[in-house]
Amino acid sequence: KGPGAAERAGGGVTGTILNTLVFLVSLAVLMGWASVRIYQLEPGESAIILRLGAYDRTQRIEGLSWHFPPPLESHEVVNTSELRTESFGEQPSQSTPGIPSDAVELEIAKLIKRDAVQTGDGNIVNVAYELQYKVGDAYAYRFAMADPGSILHDATEAAMRTVIGKKTIDAVLSQDRSKIEREAKALLETMLGSYLAEVNHQSAFEVGRINLEKPQAPAAVREA
Repeated sequence: KGPGAAERAGGGVTGTILNTLVFLVSLAVLMGWASVRIYQLEPGESAIILRLGAYDRTQRIEGLSWHFPPPLESHEVVNTSELRTESFGEQPSQSTPGIPSDAVELEIAKLIKRDAVQTGDGNIVNVAYELQYKVGDAYAYRFAMADPGSILHDATEAAMRTVIGKKTIDAVLSQDRSKIEREAKALLETMLGSYLAEVNHQSAFEVGRINLEKPQAPAAVREA
């Protein structure tokens, strides 16, 4: 009886130790799983909360916040207060440039003088301008567009070309630049807002202003 009792006692101690280890490991795993729901927002940041992969809400209050841990909920942080700049002209310094999708588009892009714009009377002017903007709707910026930078770039260029394309070259060269800037900004805002209107989301961008340098006739024309 003595040896059997000792074996049972030893087995009981071993079982208790194993159960304790399993409990501690399980507790650590649960605490680690629960801790990922805590996140912090800096001033000017927004958190997009996804529930089971679908949009649920946007959190804009800075500081510590939480959501249910994955896979129930997850979050993406977007800076919506940063003033961003994109330049257009012969030598643009683009912060979010449009990227050609294939080799053919790349070769075409190399040949096109992006600062050359046709006026309403068939003439050409060279224009350089700068767009200042912020991210508007964080969800729309992060998830509603495959390439928001390219979309903004192309829409801005289209708006400016549309405005100048309705004016004569004399009007463009002599007109107050602020009027062209206002017209291009208004058209750009309308275009960007229309992209997501059907899915009930606000524009992904908040247009600040468009700064237009003085338009000029092409160098060959100026020399003549």
